[in-house]
Amino acid sequence: MGQELTTRRLLAMIAAALVLVIGVLGMWQSVYLSDFDRYGIKIRCGTGFVADFTQAEIADDGGGQHSKQCDSALLVRRAWAIPVSVLGAGSLVALALGGTRVVNPQSRR
Repeated sequence: MGQELTTRRLLAMIAAALVLVIGVLGMWQSVYLSDFDRYGIKIRCGTGFVADFTQAEIADDGGGQHSKQCDSALLVRRAWAIPVSVLGAGSLVALALGGTRVVNPQSRR
């Protein structure tokens, strides 16, 4: 049984790698609210990896509204980016470890 890399499998591996990259980039990019702080700067909530509510807490002035919005925005980002990353990584590993079955025409008799 050979382990040849077919064109279809190679394209599937490239697609899985792209899905993985999209998920990781989604986690890596900063999350911003549509609101601005008192200095006119968009409120940054951190990334999918690390939450940073510092600017939101300063903009809140004790109200907590922006911090709750940041928490929700990060939850939404993680809700799609983590499954996309897992899907891409799982598909890539499955395609890399899965062998191709080569059937010998002589064995069909």
